[in-house]
Amino acid sequence: MEKKIATDNKSLEEIWEGFKNINQRKVPKEIILEAKQKIWRKFSDKIERDSKSNQKMFYKTLKTLRKGRNRRTDCIRSKKEQIIKEGGEIMHRWRGYFEK
Repeated sequence: MEKKIATDNKSLEEIWEGFKNINQRKVPKEIILEAKQKIWRKFSDKIERDSKSNQKMFYKTLKTLRKGRNRRTDCIRSKKEQIIKEGGEIMHRWRGYFEK
């Protein structure tokens, strides 16, 4: 069974044919920008609709957008692909890495 990737009800082949035609060609950067704008419009409309009914989610989303996501940066992988979380072990691992 073959999967088709569709964008606005167009198959990948139809999109490729559009790229081949020089008169209809768009710069990929513009296509990505249009897609991002469309997604943000949908997202903002949903947030606006849900702001009264689900205020907790609304403010949590705003906080995440303002501050960004919290990512853990204080753990690394050992040579055996195990996760190291303690500071001393991390320093030992980095020391070994840079001594190579």
